[in-house]
Amino acid sequence: MNQKVLITGANGLIGSEVYKSLSEQPERFDVYGLDRSALPSVRVSTDRQTRIAPGLFYEVDLADFEGVSDACDGMDVVVHLAANPDPDAPWAELLESNIKGTYHVFEACRLAGVKRVVYASSGQTIIGYRLQAPSWVMCLKIT
Repeated sequence: MNQKVLITGANGLIGSEVYKSLSEQPERFDVYGLDRSALPSVRVSTDRQTRIAPGLFYEVDLADFEGVSDACDGMDVVVHLAANPDPDAPWAELLESNIKGTYHVFEACRLAGVKRVVYASSGQTIIGYRLQAPSWVMCLKIT
């Protein structure tokens, strides 16, 4: 029996590649995509864009807990790659998508009994929000 896998950020730079790779193994995986837009990210070149069938795609913003929960229901694996990658994004945007959105994914997976969550994140988790991180503030004072 195939594993049901949901890729969040499926139209993004990394998510589209993961989606394609898993989709090329139909004997192992039933792959679903979730993204806030059905349109590919502007960061993905035209020749690398993902084509996800309507029945396999959830157009959901991660701020929508109910929508995220519906998408996670029945999945065996969730690969969480959705995030705002802009290092200059306003804090309010990052809070909604990268922090609250990630919480929604993990909580929805917990409630749905998803067996495995694979989570990849940006450099902001390591170095902090550069417009407010102490290291960034120190750099501004030095220059």
